Amino acid sequence: MDQKELEAYKAFMYDPKNSHNCEECAMNEGFSAWPENRLPCGQFHCWVDVHCKGEKE
Repeated sequence: MDQKELEAYKAFMYDPKNSHNCEECAMNEGFSAWPENRLPCGQFHCWVDVHCKGEKE
């Protein structure tokens, strides 16, 4: 990942407006929602929410 890609990644991940914007997320791997509402990245918690958590507290 070059510097430009890294900056774009950070800009996306640290913007709470991108929460659950799976279509544009770099972590989207196209996983199915099974089991029980798994996100396309394979996780159960949005990566953006995790990145922004410290800013909310």
